[in-house]
Amino acid sequence: DDKTLLSASSDGTVRVWNTENYQSPAEKILPHPSFIYTAKYHPFVQYLVVTGGYDSIIRVWDINVNEANGQLLQELDGHKSFINVLCFDAEGLRMFSGDNSGLIIIWSTFVNQSSQETLVQQWNIAENIMQNDLKGVPINHLEVHPNGRRLLIHARDSTLRVMDLRVFAAKKYTGATNYREQLYSTFTPCGTFLFSGSEDGICYVWNSETGDQVAMYSDLNYMSAVRDVAFHPHEHMVAFCAFGPNQPILVFVYDQKVAQIEAETMKEVCKANLKSGSTSTPKGPKIFSSTFDSSTFDSSTI
Repeated sequence: DDKTLLSASSDGTVRVWNTENYQSPAEKILPHPSFIYTAKYHPFVQYLVVTGGYDSIIRVWDINVNEANGQLLQELDGHKSFINVLCFDAEGLRMFSGDNSGLIIIWSTFVNQSSQETLVQQWNIAENIMQNDLKGVPINHLEVHPNGRRLLIHARDSTLRVMDLRVFAAKKYTGATNYREQLYSTFTPCGTFLFSGSEDGICYVWNSETGDQVAMYSDLNYMSAVRDVAFHPHEHMVAFCAFGPNQPILVFVYDQKVAQIEAETMKEVCKANLKSGSTSTPKGPKIFSSTFDSSTFDSSTI
């Protein structure tokens, strides 16, 4: 309901903040014995919070209680390395967790709301996924495709993967660089495109269906890696950020007239380049015309 915000911290706490009063202290402080790297709300039962971090344990909390520290409901074992990411599918029936060794676990997360005592007791491991080329590779980010049948896997080997959850086969997307830092990627809300940050300060875009790279934002002017990219769930807006001093959050808003002008400019530049053998391109997002369909971009909130 957007009324509260979760933060995970190296001080061993997850805090619940009131978004309507940023000056107030945290409403809840969930204590942990080690660094916490990820925290998520259950998508439907929003008083349930899951957390993961350095001690390799997933904890499930009820924050709809009077206690300032919430109520710890369940501890889930399965990982042997620290947990970098947690996410749910849209229905909240499956949770996905990824750790620093390359292991991904799919959890069955049915919530029994008829009984507070057995609320999450049916949560268990449904599948362990350890692909050979991911062994020893940290998992940075996981995200379920809007259609619910595919899983985005952002690993620290400069390769993004989208796995078909029915057969556990993965398509690979290359171009972005990520060997050292905790970077993130995301699907557009319609699921047609995949955006990823990169250690070279560029944001890369692929068609998630074909795997073709279709664009790159090379003029963000960040002095460090593009750490994260996020789409507004309803408006035609995308935001980028980088870590470090004086690194602004950049928000791009889709404008159909500007997009048409840029597309026409790109076509003219490409024609001129073919004649002259030049490789110059105009400033702004670089669209690869061989795979670019302006009508698709228009409907996909780019």
